Amino acid sequence: MLYQKKNLRFLVISLLSHRKVNVHRPKKTIIDFAKVFCINGMIPALLSTLILLSTSEEEYQYWTFGQKIGNPICRKVVIFIGVHIYITVSIEFLCDTLLSICGLIMHCGQYILQYSNNLKSLDFNTLSNKHVDILNDYNIMGKNILHLKEILLVPSFLVLSCCFFNLYAFLSYGLEEDRISDNIIECVASVFVGTAGITLMVIYSSQIPQNMMKIKASAGHLIEKYQLGVFNGGKVYCTLDRIEKKEVIYLSAWGMVDFQKSFLLTAFGTLLTYGLLILQLK
Repeated sequence: MLYQKKNLRFLVISLLSHRKVNVHRPKKTIIDFAKVFCINGMIPALLSTLILLSTSEEEYQYWTFGQKIGNPICRKVVIFIGVHIYITVSIEFLCDTLLSICGLIMHCGQYILQYSNNLKSLDFNTLSNKHVDILNDYNIMGKNILHLKEILLVPSFLVLSCCFFNLYAFLSYGLEEDRISDNIIECVASVFVGTAGITLMVIYSSQIPQNMMKIKASAGHLIEKYQLGVFNGGKVYCTLDRIEKKEVIYLSAWGMVDFQKSFLLTAFGTLLTYGLLILQLK
């Protein structure tokens, strides 16, 4: 944990201190704090209230651990607290972690995309004079991406697992129609969080290899534009050729799954298959 914390600190410092690539640093405003308050406060409270209103008198002991409470007001307060804790653990923490991961990936994606745009806009004289700096910047960027991949190995796997567990929990409810009708709000929240979580993780994570492919395409475009014989002693060509031949780095969930957009089709296709099997079992 401490090692990953050091990697994260190194990555953030590297992104913010790199002078040749402009990384957008959003300013903290009242609107941003309002969004955080909405996610961390309003949504769990709203879901807890809706579940409280839909909880019958026979089910309240589930939230009071079997304890009977005679006072209706105290009973509702205890149920609300129990539901709020459940929503906080199962949904709020997952959403906060997911948004934090997506935000970090988004900044790294902007970092790579800006490098690609800068490389594409260079002329021959700039390439000749700064080809060493260009390669050094690319190597620094590659190290940052590797740090990002190492940092997100376990968190991505845990977030992805939680999203799949939410969806499979909903599928298991499908075996009992009474449970779906009694827990409709919980089912809808689980499906939304699971689906949105998997989709956001894949879309944001796939931006890293996509932007790296843009860098390779920019390097190839410059090679074709200025041709081999024009380069100063072949040094510029070697620099661009090394960039073009670098391997693309994919973010992964503990090395088990590489985040590509094709994974969305696989994931939701599997869920659809299990859903159809469950319908056949009913």
